[in-house]
Amino acid sequence: LPSSSSEISSLVSSRSGRGTVTSSSLSEMLSKSSAAGPTKPSNYEYLPHTADIQLHSWGPTLNSALSSLTISMFGYMTDLSYILPSSSQMISFKSDSPETGVFKILDEWLVHFHTKGFVVKEMEVEVKEEVGSPGWDVKCVAKGEEFDMERHTQGTEVKAITYSNLQIHRKEDRVDL
Repeated sequence: LPSSSSEISSLVSSRSGRGTVTSSSLSEMLSKSSAAGPTKPSNYEYLPHTADIQLHSWGPTLNSALSSLTISMFGYMTDLSYILPSSSQMISFKSDSPETGVFKILDEWLVHFHTKGFVVKEMEVEVKEEVGSPGWDVKCVAKGEEFDMERHTQGTEVKAITYSNLQIHRKEDRVDL
């Protein structure tokens, strides 16, 4: 954790929509962060785009890369260190192509956020690919909690998922999305 209020304020205000941290709210933020526990190391980054943001994730398997991709979307909307993995939600679906599968995972979780306020902190993804079929059978189980304006910071709102620059790169020991 940062050691001073100015370090925390700098970190918080460095993200669009984060605002500033006052000394009166500093202890409260630190105690809430400690209660939620540390955010697991993630394999993702945010790439610049002229109008939006691009999410880039990677992992040793397709399932881990998809999990990181979804967590990155929620990490852009709020500081995940304040999210408690106190409840679970599940989605499952079939897609007719890998690209549609990636799109639909993000889109389904975004719908969960906009309709139920559910924020994903941790996620397990299981993708079944049938030989000779381009589509996927997908099951995702996520842990998180309902977004609470009193406890959670607001990042940048994600309004929609697009296919813009959507890519799937598979290597023997790594998958990039």
